[in-house]
Amino acid sequence: MLDQIQEQILRKNVRRYLELVLQQARQSHVNPSGTSAKPTLTDVETRIRRWENTLERQLLSLEDAAHRIKERREKILLEIVGRS
Repeated sequence: MLDQIQEQILRKNVRRYLELVLQQARQSHVNPSGTSAKPTLTDVETRIRRWENTLERQLLSLEDAAHRIKERREKILLEIVGRS
């Protein structure tokens, strides 16, 4: 029972984390000319769909997914900071 509760909480947190990453990507991907970088946003949305699919099909443990997402988020944030 405890395992099921932990899995639900972790799954909810991973989903929320993915939503935050997408939200940040939408807010930060505007180039100096003021136009949106839609291919990049599309790429992010595609990646999130793949993550959701992977988690739903249990092809990757939630712990492994959380670790990989954290690494990816850090890389994205470094790229954003580098553009500023």
